[in-house]
Amino acid sequence: MKIISRQDAKDKKRYVKTGKFSSLRMLVKEDNPMFSVHETKVFSGQEIEICYFSHEEYVYVLQGSGEIFDYINNSWHHLIPGVLYHVEKGLKHKLVAKTDMLGVCIFVPACKGDEVHDEFGSY
Repeated sequence: MKIISRQDAKDKKRYVKTGKFSSLRMLVKEDNPMFSVHETKVFSGQEIEICYFSHEEYVYVLQGSGEIFDYINNSWHHLIPGVLYHVEKGLKHKLVAKTDMLGVCIFVPACKGDEVHDEFGSY
C-alpha cells in the first residue's frame, strides 16, 4: 500500500508552475512505472497547444470550465466538472480555459514529474 499526500508531493519538489498552469505530480515514474497522477490547474484565459508524443492523457475535470479542440476531427468539446476526456498519443489538441480549471490527469506511461511543455506542446 502507498499513501501520498499533497504535502508529500510538495516536499519531493513535484510541483511545476508556468504562466499557463500549475501541476502537483502526486504519483510519478519512480513510484509507479505504469502511469502518473497529476493535480493540474490551468489558469483562466490560457490557451495551450498540446501534442504528447510519448504519453496518453486522461483528464477528469473537477472545477472550472473550458473547451478542448480536436485537430483531427476539427471539433470543439465543452469541459465542465464531471467530464473526463482522453487524448491518444500523438493527437494534437488545444485546451482553452474559460475559468481556472482544476483536473486530475493520468499519464500513461508515467511521467518523471518535472516535465513542462516543449515548443511542440509535448513532454
